[in-house]
Amino acid sequence: MYRDSDSQRLAQVARLLLTIEDIVEELPGSIDVDSVHMDIDSAMNLDSVVRIRVAGDRYEVLEEDLDSTKLVFEIVPHGIAGNLYRAYTQLASDFARYSMKTLRNYIAEPTEYLLLLLSTGDSVIMEGFETKVVYPSKQYILFTAHTHPRGPAMLSRRDIFSTLDLLSKRGFASCVIGYDGELCIYRKLLLVEEDYEKLLAVANDIGYLDLRILTELKLH
Repeated sequence: MYRDSDSQRLAQVARLLLTIEDIVEELPGSIDVDSVHMDIDSAMNLDSVVRIRVAGDRYEVLEEDLDSTKLVFEIVPHGIAGNLYRAYTQLASDFARYSMKTLRNYIAEPTEYLLLLLSTGDSVIMEGFETKVVYPSKQYILFTAHTHPRGPAMLSRRDIFSTLDLLSKRGFASCVIGYDGELCIYRKLLLVEEDYEKLLAVANDIGYLDLRILTELKLH
């Protein structure tokens, strides 16, 4: 287990997004997280203040402190063009680069290697077996990535199930690194039931998930 500046930043941004999800859920009225607008650059840079705008039935300002960042929620009585999904996409892209940098020296090894990034900002690298690596399912795992020795970057049936478990517990992304590159599955906003069912059907009916199948699924 180790911690570096990159893993800490990824975990902090993830915790920020989880906090926004929680606060939006607790706001009065039916507020859809799709309609939340945030200063993306401030969030990704973990500025001292991150401003979020939410459509509601009145004007109100709420504040929440998280680590060294103050979240300022502005509820406004008119429609909002949501952009929060962009933060999830950027976070998944940042983790993909981090996982490739971390695991690239293990790709040629005869056994699978797994990277776990925890909500504490700690990273864990585990050695598995030739065709699998086993790890406990825990709420505090935010991201996972593992290698496929001498294999392509695609998810096996077991990988799909593990990814669904991670995303269902509000984890953010799961990546597979093979000889041909990296494939990542991540959630944008909340995991919707339709996407869950699509991935579950692929696991049960096809038994693997590659980039072609992923593109055809047209996930939200």
